[in-house]
Amino acid sequence: MKPFFFFDFDGVLFDTLPEVFSVCLEVSRNFPDEYSPVGFDEFTEFRSYLTDAWQFNRLFSRHLKLTDFSLLSDIEAIQSDWIFTQRFFEARKHLMQYDAWVQSMKPYNFFLEIKSLLVNNSKSFVIISTRNEDSIQKTLAYQGVDVLRIFGQNAVRKHGSKLKVLEDSGFIKQENYMVYIDDMRTHLEPFQNKINLCIQAKWGYDTSAKGGYSQQQAASILKSFFS
Repeated sequence: MKPFFFFDFDGVLFDTLPEVFSVCLEVSRNFPDEYSPVGFDEFTEFRSYLTDAWQFNRLFSRHLKLTDFSLLSDIEAIQSDWIFTQRFFEARKHLMQYDAWVQSMKPYNFFLEIKSLLVNNSKSFVIISTRNEDSIQKTLAYQGVDVLRIFGQNAVRKHGSKLKVLEDSGFIKQENYMVYIDDMRTHLEPFQNKINLCIQAKWGYDTSAKGGYSQQQAASILKSFFS
């Protein structure tokens, strides 16, 4: 069987929390009447419940801020959430002009351990993420790994889920041995019984999840397919 690997980006390959925090603060500074800044500890706690950028509105909004973050998954986006999303990506696009932006995207040891595999076996790896594709591409290029197939936020929204993106794109094939790595339990669940192995990255942002694999364990599994 040919091995095939699907990766989330944030919380799996890169620690992007400082970058996302800086983008959200930029939005709050640009629109102080609508958003209020929050501390990094509160932001980190909120991030463990988040699955899409529009949800940050429910942390920074002066009028819609959640006090119980566990309710986030039950909320459906409204117009003001999409307005925040637009402002979020405009702020990120502005910050991406500066060298400090890409330097803030810190690779995990897991990424560094498998970097040579990604470069030498690029057709075996796919990134599937709710992050916008341009920021993923720029980060990978800075690291010298701009050779991977990427499905970003637009693809996920168009198809409805990460799993549906990969199914509709023909990547979920019975003849392949397929591994998916994500730090978010809610993103892993749809892949159960659809692929051969789901790996939860316990080094990521889903602090509510129990179990999972360490960076070394996950890297060792991937390396075993190419040894």
